[in-house]
Amino acid sequence: MQADGNLVVYSGSSAVWSSSTAPATSSTLTMQDDGNLVLASRGGLPLWSSAGGRAPSNADEIAAGASLAPNMALWSRNGLHRAVMQGDGNFVVYGPAGAQWSTSTGSAGSSLALQSDGNLVVYAGSVATWSSHTAPARGVRLVMQDDGNLVMYSRGGVPVWSSRDGRGGWAEDTLPAETQLTPGQALWSHDGRFTALMQGDGNFVVYGPGGAQWASGTGVSGSIVRMQGDGNLVVYAPGAVAKWSSATQGAGARLVMQDDGNLVIYSGSTALWSSRGQGVSGPGTSSTTGGYPDADAVACQGLYAWCKNGSDYHPVRRLAYRNCTDYVAWKKGLVWGQVASGGSADATRWKAGWQERGREVGSTPRVGAVAWWGATSTNRYGHVAYVLAVNPDGSARIGEYNNGGTGRYSERNTRAQAYLY
Repeated sequence: MQADGNLVVYSGSSAVWSSSTAPATSSTLTMQDDGNLVLASRGGLPLWSSAGGRAPSNADEIAAGASLAPNMALWSRNGLHRAVMQGDGNFVVYGPAGAQWSTSTGSAGSSLALQSDGNLVVYAGSVATWSSHTAPARGVRLVMQDDGNLVMYSRGGVPVWSSRDGRGGWAEDTLPAETQLTPGQALWSHDGRFTALMQGDGNFVVYGPGGAQWASGTGVSGSIVRMQGDGNLVVYAPGAVAKWSSATQGAGARLVMQDDGNLVIYSGSTALWSSRGQGVSGPGTSSTTGGYPDADAVACQGLYAWCKNGSDYHPVRRLAYRNCTDYVAWKKGLVWGQVASGGSADATRWKAGWQERGREVGSTPRVGAVAWWGATSTNRYGHVAYVLAVNPDGSARIGEYNNGGTGRYSERNTRAQAYLY
């Protein structure tokens, strides 16, 4: 029984089995009268038993469905703070200076339950005497942190309640103003089918049952997404460099991952922006235009022709407005001379142009790559798109223009013939 709280079987100097309960200092191992061997934390929480194996709780946290009986406690890993369900019925957070917070309940014999619906409740028998009012929130955990704050985290890693701030506007599906998601944190719809994840690779992605539904298309590792006080949702790379924004304004704005799979920014009851671009009253255009600055080109004479200032070609990129090639060239910062092959910059020529210039081509999607299709019997021009996200099944979420000759922006999950890196 190690000092770190791990129970280990050694063969010589080699560990052949362990209870995987560290860190849990001052733990005890007890052979009970019922024949169950139990390893419990210093706060009395069963962490492992011979009958049930590893418990979902740790010395400093409990998971949804767990409870604290009278005199059981969570201890911070540094040993300076504890949250104890006292015998007198009060649930109290203590630190070096004494009591820091409490439920102010007082029915002897009460217990604390972290319910599966995400509500933290003090019960006196079957009567609730205090609750965190955090339901619904699936997969929550309650953690006694080293900083003395007792925090309930959603399955997406967002703090839905704390002893210092209470609710604070957070919910498993809601990012309130002046808060942010860091790498690995996510909002979840209440029905558990959709999630908006700030990925470690810097991409902010909405996932649903069919894979990626929308993505910011950003790719700087360590980025965060922040719901600003001015109503603008921004993906920031390290160094506070803005990489994407919703271009919205609104007092008290909040970001909500809805059960219908739509990620929406609300100011009051007014939708300012959505990942699907529907029912939006504000100027957030990234869902409907892909952020493409020339989406306002108007139809003019010619096949796949949309004009600005009397021309259907961009003056610098030298590619046709609202076509797949011009959109991708804008996303990648390219011009005609960097993609053309054999005197043509039609999409079907991009792969050859890429290879002629010594650039990498492959069969696996990467965020920021060009998805490429060659000519077919029904489309002699081919097609290119921009990879916004990569799905777990190896398909790609792409952003594209003029799919089917519409001249409009759209997104879909698909697999390309090749990817140009």
